[in-house]
Amino acid sequence: SLYHGEEAREDTASPPLRPLYPQISPLKIHIPELDLQNLVSPLPSPTGTISVPNSCPASPRGAGSSGYRFTHNVTSDLQLAAEYAAKATLEQQTDASGGDSPKDESKPPYSYAQLIVQAISSAQDKQLTLSGIYAHITKHYPYYRTADKGWQNSIRHNLSLNRYFIKVPRSQEEPGKGSFWRIDPPSEGKLVEQAFRKRRQRGVSCFRTPFGPLSTRSAPASPTHPGLLCPHT
Repeated sequence: SLYHGEEAREDTASPPLRPLYPQISPLKIHIPELDLQNLVSPLPSPTGTISVPNSCPASPRGAGSSGYRFTHNVTSDLQLAAEYAAKATLEQQTDASGGDSPKDESKPPYSYAQLIVQAISSAQDKQLTLSGIYAHITKHYPYYRTADKGWQNSIRHNLSLNRYFIKVPRSQEEPGKGSFWRIDPPSEGKLVEQAFRKRRQRGVSCFRTPFGPLSTRSAPASPTHPGLLCPHT
């Protein structure tokens, strides 16, 4: 019958509908693990830091211990640089003055004539009394503070017998006692230039007395440095 025919058509399974779009599998994203050691760049040198315009300042929370270590390292580097600069400046001043460190109690490598030239040339008016020469030597070379007083006799002999040291009488208007000692003006520049050269080898004495090379009245030289300065060498 008609009813049974419609029921039979309904029972017949209709074919499945095909989807309008192809089936798409779920998208998979692979996120590699971050290597924090490779991401952290080395700390720049304080002198090589470059400021980037319009760059965003780092967050105070993100600085953490790394920011502290960076600041601490920079501070330490600056302190070391300052100490090194101060030390270098002190060494340069010492080399320029020619004197060894006041704390060095070893015997200075200079002859007595060199010590006299150092003392006289350091005076403001380029002249000193005998006591002033002693004071300069003991101030800059502590070795002579405790050494045998025989070095003072050698200083006196050099002043009296070497023609490059001139005795200048004290005027009546000047207070104090004792004559002054000056360096021979024509030879002063060369003698001052050589006054701080460390002489270690035996040489020929050029601070000769006016009595000639064969005179027995030659001035005693430093025991360690018998060779004295010569302004013409």
